[in-house]
Amino acid sequence: MIIIASLWLTMLLIPSTSFSHDESTDIPPIHAETGHVYIANRTNEEIIFYLESANTIRTKHRLPPGFGATFSGAAADAWFNIHIYTANTHVNYGLDAGNRYYIKQNPAGIPNVYKMPGR
Repeated sequence: MIIIASLWLTMLLIPSTSFSHDESTDIPPIHAETGHVYIANRTNEEIIFYLESANTIRTKHRLPPGFGATFSGAAADAWFNIHIYTANTHVNYGLDAGNRYYIKQNPAGIPNVYKMPGR
């Protein structure tokens, strides 16, 4: 079953050296097809999280600081749940497939997920 899950949820690391709204070559366009979600790590630490959807089982991922990645599930996936675990906190967010998001820590040090603004 783990082999099947790794085929459903694949990750392509795309380095992102800048986080301005002008970064057009490193991230996919707004409203990509369903079954995919883009997530960027805008923290100074590696983020370890789990993604799941209606058609895919929960799968663990690692995202280094300053990197973004496109995560793919089944073609019919219209949403994903992301579960982020830190030493003190577990946060859970819902993500709409085909959109771009970034993770950033709030002033209390808790990772939050934000939708990237459109261009």
